Amino acid sequence: AAVAVVNAQLFAREQQRVNELTALNQVAATLSQSLDLDKMLEAALCDVLAVVRADAGGIALVDAVNERLTLRTTLGLTGQPALWPVVMALGEGALGAVASSGALMVIHDPATHPLLDDAQRQLLAQEGLRSVLILPIRSRGQVRGVLAVMVRRARRLSDEETALLTSI
Repeated sequence: AAVAVVNAQLFAREQQRVNELTALNQVAATLSQSLDLDKMLEAALCDVLAVVRADAGGIALVDAVNERLTLRTTLGLTGQPALWPVVMALGEGALGAVASSGALMVIHDPATHPLLDDAQRQLLAQEGLRSVLILPIRSRGQVRGVLAVMVRRARRLSDEETALLTSI
């Protein structure tokens, strides 16, 4: 019985790894299919949200010349997208902080997080979003943007999901 349990655990881990590699391959394939940046970002975000079973997300890109972050695409937000900030200064708010520091940020309670202003807290509450993971998007050692992944259910993204998002 013990051997069967160990084998089942090994199989589950291997299946998880296969799923992760499949997800990485899918995102890579998506990124190589289009030359239209916004279409590519939206398709990649769709793949990412599906892989980690997240409800909403967004991608913002860094404009180093003007020292700002521009929101390029969002998915899964049901409210008024026009109220979401489209351009923000590097270092401003949670997205700007990740873009300037290059460190991922996990927000388990948006209602009290110090880097979210009242408008952002209200928007997240209206959307029913309970957890947010913000990761830097890196290329050639530099932060080129940020990826935000959000869930409505009361669950935390696992270490494996965070590692997968970091790989992507």
